[in-house]
Amino acid sequence: MDIVGGQNLRQMWDDLAGVYGDKTALIFESCEGIVRQFSYASLNEEINRTANLFYSLGIRKGDRVALHLDNCPEFIFCWFGLAKIGAIMVPINARLLGEESAWILQNSQVSLLVTS
Repeated sequence: MDIVGGQNLRQMWDDLAGVYGDKTALIFESCEGIVRQFSYASLNEEINRTANLFYSLGIRKGDRVALHLDNCPEFIFCWFGLAKIGAIMVPINARLLGEESAWILQNSQVSLLVTS
């Protein structure tokens, strides 16, 4: 089965969730040792929920959204959620100093900043 073909990321991810449903897509262990596991279906639900949240906040195709997050499942939700609505993710390393992050924000024309 050719999952990718000529599809965009949104179509591909929806197809993957349909094909692999309950199979494990993501396992995340926090620094505190808390393990979170997501199936393809549950991960797709979180991604769709996040995409809908961005859309409700006025984010549209071509808009830039900065993500200033540590390594966490929410980064994935945001990244793929933005892709599903055609928005552009601007990653900002959570370890950067304030002035470095400020420079990126000032020069990337972001509409929104997501941070923890």
